Amino acid sequence: MKRFFAALALAVLLSGCAQPAPASSAASPQAQPAKEWSVFPLGPASALTEQGFYSTDVIVEDGASVLTFYDFDQMAQRVVCDVPDCSHDSDACPAWKAGSHLFLLGDTLLSLGGPTDDDYDYIYLRRYDTDGHLVGTRTVLAGWELAGTFTDGQFLYGCIDGDLLYLDPDSGLETVIRRKFLPSSYSPIGTIENQIMWNGTDPEQPTQQVLYRMEDDFSLTEFFRYDPSEVNLLCIDHDHLYWADMATGEIKSTDADGQTQTLSTALSQYIFTRPEDGWCSVQSWSGQVLGEKLLVDVLIEQTDLASTCFAINFSTGEATICTLTDYWNGYAHPVAIWAETDRGLLVSQHEPVMRTTMGQDGCFATFESSRTLYGFIDAEDFFAGRPEYRMISSISI
Repeated sequence: MKRFFAALALAVLLSGCAQPAPASSAASPQAQPAKEWSVFPLGPASALTEQGFYSTDVIVEDGASVLTFYDFDQMAQRVVCDVPDCSHDSDACPAWKAGSHLFLLGDTLLSLGGPTDDDYDYIYLRRYDTDGHLVGTRTVLAGWELAGTFTDGQFLYGCIDGDLLYLDPDSGLETVIRRKFLPSSYSPIGTIENQIMWNGTDPEQPTQQVLYRMEDDFSLTEFFRYDPSEVNLLCIDHDHLYWADMATGEIKSTDADGQTQTLSTALSQYIFTRPEDGWCSVQSWSGQVLGEKLLVDVLIEQTDLASTCFAINFSTGEATICTLTDYWNGYAHPVAIWAETDRGLLVSQHEPVMRTTMGQDGCFATFESSRTLYGFIDAEDFFAGRPEYRMISSISI
């Protein structure tokens, strides 16, 4: 068993629906019965298996990214390459220059990214089997809004310049479903009752944002309307939309029928505002569901709780502080939880490293940076604030 968590990508809707594109000679996904829609999560969960997850990482200074695998059994990261004595720095290596966006479809791993060597209008689509062997490379159109890619389990779906397309990973062919579907800044953020939910701005009322539901014929139906200065979307899970009332600190949920209820008022004590200039003490919110709790990460200014994770109990509405943190970019962040697995919670931590770069004057400068490490922690230890991490040995830099 594994559950994936993804951050909400809140984007802007600038245009409405269009008429369907002419039929393509390729097999149409509209002819496929009983689709199971899902939005690819961000981070490791986009290419997660029971045995580990795939990732593209730089393993040598100033080197290109290579395809790697974080092996949960060995608790070690390795390059996905079976070429003897390979240096992983040329086309002879199947892992070299793998695209930064990875998607797992059944027994096929897809890698998208990187302009082709001679034409920036195209990017590479690479296909790997579950053993990590490269089985094919094709070129596809550049411009895929990769952070908003979703799937029905067979095809990849996404937008290029506002047109909705699907990509057949076997043939590499792209087929337009609807032209002028949505603007390029727009992204899907999850599913409710197996329907993709899109977030955007009402072009007639720019101060209003609308969450739209994509119907079976790829049309859009309004589901939830809100003022982004008053409401912050947290996440979609268990067929519910979770959101925060930024004025009161109340945490609420809206179900598939549009019915809203208040889950907790426990965070209201941290909210203070200056209505005259629109300033609010809470500068950002994000959330995810973990078991019977909703985790809410809150950035609160002018308090000792600058960036804090609260665990809200669904049954009681009580909120407790999750005390474990991850220090990077100059301050402590709540620990990122990427997936819930049989081995525990898949989390990340940052390790400080020193890096060297050459400036425009030709002189070298050394600066402090960090690298991301992954590992597990039991949910009981996480909620108790015990840093009992089991980290995976890493070769990335």
